[in-house]
Amino acid sequence: MSTNPQDDYLHQPIDGERWYTETYWFSLDIPEHRLSLQFYPVIRANLGVAALLVAVYGPNGDVPSSIPYWRPHWHLPLPSFEGNKFCIEGLAYEILEPLKRYRVTYEDPGLFSADLVYEGAADIHGTPSGSVYAGHIDHPMHVTGWIKLGETRIEVDAFGMRDRSWGPRGDWKRGTRANYFYGIAKDSGFLVINLIEHDPPGLIGYIDRGGVRGRIVDVSIDRTDGLPGRIENVRVNARDEHGRTLDATGVARNHFAMEANPHQFAWMTMVEWNGGEWFGEFQDVWGPDLLSKQNIAAAGF
Repeated sequence: MSTNPQDDYLHQPIDGERWYTETYWFSLDIPEHRLSLQFYPVIRANLGVAALLVAVYGPNGDVPSSIPYWRPHWHLPLPSFEGNKFCIEGLAYEILEPLKRYRVTYEDPGLFSADLVYEGAADIHGTPSGSVYAGHIDHPMHVTGWIKLGETRIEVDAFGMRDRSWGPRGDWKRGTRANYFYGIAKDSGFLVINLIEHDPPGLIGYIDRGGVRGRIVDVSIDRTDGLPGRIENVRVNARDEHGRTLDATGVARNHFAMEANPHQFAWMTMVEWNGGEWFGEFQDVWGPDLLSKQNIAAAGF
């Protein structure tokens, strides 16, 4: 899928698609503090509502009641761009250079604030047309600036992911079963989107190495979990279209049980890959129907 500067802005929703949805997801992992951030606006123009999730989590909590900051804002009015910027419930998103640089600020006085610049650390990855994930891009980012928790200011020079999606989200009840994980460094990285509950199962992703991006064609995942779906250790072997291989061993550095929107639950985990060669996230994603079926069976009903 090719991208153009207009993809940074809101799209015209498809008439009659009740669940037409746009998302602007910006993540950040700060390894030295084992701290992760999520900014996640969800916009449903045909319903006339929006939502915003902001979460900051680290090594000492893994559910909303125990992490440093958690704000789910629901039933918000639709945001709109004024020039190159939109604002929604304390969050401001500004396009500094289309498809390249963005400023993300957030203000909740006395609790959590942030002023961050996201700059592309590698090429944008556009999901192929015709894919279940069409209308979806992933963009590894170098993030600088600062965050403030309470009275503590933390300077940021780290990596994160920018994820944009737009289009119909028809099966909200059943949802998705997938693993979404990546590692980012200055001159290399990888992304894997493994669509588990899909007919046929889908595999999307890339390996970046030596200035060349290769589409992943095969992957195996060997993982050790703590709680169900919450990884502690993982080994990934992959091969790309150029015949290059990836052997990455990951260790969990934090966890968070996150419900970004009503159709999706995910265990979010910061992962240190190959002893610090890359940092990134491993998301174990469940739709509500699939998760309930598993848990009903596990409870013996």
